[in-house]
Amino acid sequence: MKIYFPYIICLLIVCISLTSCGDKNTIDPDSTFVYSNLTDTYDSQTDSFTRNYDSHKTTVKLHLTKEEKEKILETFSENAFQNLPGTIDCSTWGYYPKIYDKLSLNTMNVKYIHNVDKSWLCYNGKKFDKVYKIIEDIIFSKNEIKQLEPSSIAYE
Repeated sequence: MKIYFPYIICLLIVCISLTSCGDKNTIDPDSTFVYSNLTDTYDSQTDSFTRNYDSHKTTVKLHLTKEEKEKILETFSENAFQNLPGTIDCSTWGYYPKIYDKLSLNTMNVKYIHNVDKSWLCYNGKKFDKVYKIIEDIIFSKNEIKQLEPSSIAYE
């Protein structure tokens, strides 16, 4: 028993330290986020969705359910959004158009630059896309958005 006692103590210390550290990717359930691209922007703090057109813009109130917001924040966490760089450039040289998407979580902003054909070698781009797609799936399933006219703005 005397031989194993120091090992047991060390094992206990390691276990306690691992459980007390917590998950650094955990996101506060009161966090806010912004989804943005060339034509559309959604801000969860104001519950507003804005679509840009050539000559004007339209803004509608778009409230997410608690479950929808939780799903989005969980995806931010699962993809370690807080660890992404401020700019992810996955665009291919000489291939246009370059597309600029942006996500914000609280005060952290990440801009994603890519082409229509996204690179499978761009690891951070894949993480960004997972969050972006969940937000799009939820937002664009709402009747308020389905009723809006498509934007006349496009990448050239």
